[in-house]
Amino acid sequence: MTAEFVLTSPGEESIGPRLARLRTERGMTTAAAAAKLHCDETILQALESERFNDIGARVFVQGHLRRYAEFLGAPVDEILAEWSRRGASFSEPDLTQVPRAPARAVDPQAVGRRVGYVAAAVVITVAAWWILQGGGVARPPKAAVKSLIATPVVETSVVASPAVAPPVVAPAVVAPVIVETPVAAPPVRGQLALALTPRSAESWVEVYDAAGKRVFFDLVRRGNRIAVQGAAPLRVLLGRADVTAMELDGRDVTIPSEFMYNGTAHFTIDPEGKLTRVVKPAANTSAASTRAPSTP
Repeated sequence: MTAEFVLTSPGEESIGPRLARLRTERGMTTAAAAAKLHCDETILQALESERFNDIGARVFVQGHLRRYAEFLGAPVDEILAEWSRRGASFSEPDLTQVPRAPARAVDPQAVGRRVGYVAAAVVITVAAWWILQGGGVARPPKAAVKSLIATPVVETSVVASPAVAPPVVAPAVVAPVIVETPVAAPPVRGQLALALTPRSAESWVEVYDAAGKRVFFDLVRRGNRIAVQGAAPLRVLLGRADVTAMELDGRDVTIPSEFMYNGTAHFTIDPEGKLTRVVKPAANTSAASTRAPSTP
């Protein structure tokens, strides 16, 4: 059962109405604010209506709540503390909205070593079976057997002769098995390897591939490094691009300052590694030109 947000006591302004009031005082609609923040309008509507469970897990709510509060000039720490104190941070996430974690990277050298061990064990087992089944004991040729069958038996006097020891057959020698470690496969054509590291502050990160599939969608802590791979062109949204280091296919890439607005950057990366800023059409704010009266 999903836990719900605990409302404030009568007479006290809660988080959602407070955000809505600050936005209204700035003469903005939710559509205009969403365009500025490069996010879906439904997210801002969910924050103002305090439908936090519609957004998803705790980390998603915290990331969007922080960005919206900073954008409106609200006291971020106070709002996050109030949200956490009233139990919203312990809401169970909607599993249908939680993105899949990036696939764990496979170490090609470790795979090669395991394949080598298995191959060596198979060769040794087959060689031992062959020796035990008589494969290593010398047998008379078929021609000699036919000659013995065709020769008539002649009675001769039996002369005692000393016993002759059977010939000693040396065991078969198994050649050593040489296992080569496979060389790491080159990146798939059309795929881009992207790594991001927020250096001095946490940052919200969204990455989508050429098909629009969500590759990464999470809040990254300061100093943590994430690495993803997807079909180009990639679309990237960084909440704190001004403090985030970016690597593309193993090389450092600088995010142009003209891509940033209040530290946020929204851009695409084509198969050749070229960055292009994403510019959304300005929302219709004519209805918001008249400032709404402040709530008493």
